[in-house]
Amino acid sequence: MKEEKTRKSVCTYCGEYCVVTRDHVFSRGLFNKPLPTDPVMVDSCSNCNEMYSLDEEFIRTIIAARATFAPEGKQLWRHVVSSSFGRSPKFKSSISELVEMAEVTKGNIYLGDVPALVLRDDEIKRLKKVICKIIRGLYRHHFSQILPSNYKIISHMLDDAYLFDNLDDPILKIVWPKVGKTYTVGGERVQYRYRISEEQEEISVWSILFYGRVLMYAIVYPEHMEEQF
Repeated sequence: MKEEKTRKSVCTYCGEYCVVTRDHVFSRGLFNKPLPTDPVMVDSCSNCNEMYSLDEEFIRTIIAARATFAPEGKQLWRHVVSSSFGRSPKFKSSISELVEMAEVTKGNIYLGDVPALVLRDDEIKRLKKVICKIIRGLYRHHFSQILPSNYKIISHMLDDAYLFDNLDDPILKIVWPKVGKTYTVGGERVQYRYRISEEQEEISVWSILFYGRVLMYAIVYPEHMEEQF
């Protein structure tokens, strides 16, 4: 039996020089079939490759729940997330604990109450952990180097209701501007953009739109600029 060749490189996520494998920056679990033929992949050590798996499963559930108004998002929920609930009743129970009734509005018009996943502090930390992982992967993919260890990442997720009711909001114009190149993975199931600050080239803004409904963004900057944020 032919032995599989090992390769050493710097891990995208922890910065250690070690034996690496190729990691999907956007986990394959984020997609329903057919899987993307254009994945973004970077070098990762086995520990980092495995340590995000449960958090990626969690964020997939959040994305699918908030993207069910999109046909592809609905398919992700029905065929991928529902299957994970069947395999792990414990995971399903943990997600059920996050369900609360939430108001739905369009502009200032109240449309009613619907079940929604409400994230607590621990869930928000898991969300930010995965966003930071994705940003580190995209940074290496585009700049062919790992994010320097003295750089910080501030990450956020915009609620889809906010996104579609506040198209002229200054924050949205910054994180998802109408101009600039848009990169896609898996058709338009994942779209992302990044831009470098014209005034301070060390600062970059990264935005990711999942299934046309869920927008996450991050600001990347060196720690000596922390007072500005």
